[in-house]
Amino acid sequence: MVLLSFASREQVVCFIKRFGDAIAEGYKFALTDRQKNRDTLTKLGMNYKDVRLQLMLLSIEHYVLGPEEDNREGHSGSVWIFRLPIKMNNLYVKVKLLADSRRIICLSFHEQEYEMNTIYAQTDVAGGEVDLDGKGGAL
Repeated sequence: MVLLSFASREQVVCFIKRFGDAIAEGYKFALTDRQKNRDTLTKLGMNYKDVRLQLMLLSIEHYVLGPEEDNREGHSGSVWIFRLPIKMNNLYVKVKLLADSRRIICLSFHEQEYEMNTIYAQTDVAGGEVDLDGKGGAL
């Protein structure tokens, strides 16, 4: 049985703020060199700098999962997963912030391969949830 870890709204907002501040402050940034990531960048006509700029646009409406421990051998820290719409494509974005070493690692930045539901949909004026894509999540 796999247990999924969801953060509270406040935890997500706090992480996104810290993450955006880290990018703005010039933390060392790395995008994992994977074929999926390269193919997506090529398809969208994006480069490394564009990825950093897009990551600064993350918001609570994009949140899917996390924090989850990085389960890769020899790696530590927590990963956060987001669904980011860019140029009519929903991208699977997995990032981690290593504040101790002033590093940001983007492990995944590619087209989503399976359905992902965002947890915190946009809120309408009356305070209810707005289902923007008809599938239980915000776009």
